[in-house]
Amino acid sequence: NRASGTKLNPTRPVKSGEGFTARELLYGLLVTGANDAAEVLAEYVGGTREDFCAMMNQKAADIGAHDTHFTNPTGMHDDNMVTTAYDTALIARYAYYINELVEMAGATNYTIEATEKTKDRRYLYNRNRMIRRTEDEKDYFFKGTMGLSAGYTPQGGNCVVAVAKREGLTYLTVVMNAPEIEKENYAYADSVALLNFCFDGFAFQKVAEGGGMICEIPVSLAAKVDHVTLYSKDDIVSLLPVQYPPEDVELKQMVYEDAKAPIREGQVFGELVATYKGTVVLGKSELVANTSVDRSNLLYILSLLSAFFTSRWFIAALITALILFGIYCVLYYKAFMRRRKFRH
Repeated sequence: NRASGTKLNPTRPVKSGEGFTARELLYGLLVTGANDAAEVLAEYVGGTREDFCAMMNQKAADIGAHDTHFTNPTGMHDDNMVTTAYDTALIARYAYYINELVEMAGATNYTIEATEKTKDRRYLYNRNRMIRRTEDEKDYFFKGTMGLSAGYTPQGGNCVVAVAKREGLTYLTVVMNAPEIEKENYAYADSVALLNFCFDGFAFQKVAEGGGMICEIPVSLAAKVDHVTLYSKDDIVSLLPVQYPPEDVELKQMVYEDAKAPIREGQVFGELVATYKGTVVLGKSELVANTSVDRSNLLYILSLLSAFFTSRWFIAALITALILFGIYCVLYYKAFMRRRKFRH
């Protein structure tokens, strides 16, 4: 009886002692914005209305909605209940990943069967005009809309939280405190405009093609070739403005390893990094060899000998040997001179 505003059904609200499933009440809440369903669910889950609001506030804080405070489960105005468009977007994003809630919010209609206290079925129709067209009202239907909520209070104006999906892209918009002027509901109008801007202005685009030649690097110890070609292992695909200047995307080759035969086809030598306007990393792909390269055994042996004769240990040993040989020569000379002097 405490619920005001929208009811489960205009002529058949929830009655005291009437039995429903949680699913039926959730459909009532998400399809029609039924405040009586919200009150029943709140007391069922939280034990009391106040305890449920405490749970809501804790969940909002956990999500990161730190500028939000709930005092009732319905959204009806209260001077102490506040939120922001950003916080609402965080909460809506959290709800989006609960598949059953999104399915309910996106239903065009739902039927609640007769109960022991209401002999007729309750037919629920989605009040979100981006999901369901209605007669005698301006058409705001938007293809791909999945929910999530729409409502109005005199203090908060018209509010719409919309989620829409097309061609693998999903966008979430929040419009709050929008006016309605000459039958133009600007919460819906602005939501549609924002979504059109997103879907028309951005798309997944390929900035680097897998298998495409990127660069050549020198190869040592090879029998027949002196270089190997590197190519991008995978496509690099990113969300970009539909008509972006080509110079805004830069492909940087980062080779981390010297190429020494033998080389196997597909061996990784670095990565290709795609950036947007020099700062935003769009994606990465490994740089791999396009062919196998055999090793020359002769060149390999010569390289081992070269490495040995130029190693620190060999040079140190050689210097030590030269010093010892010099000392030996000096000592030998002194001994020789002593023997010669003794003979004379």
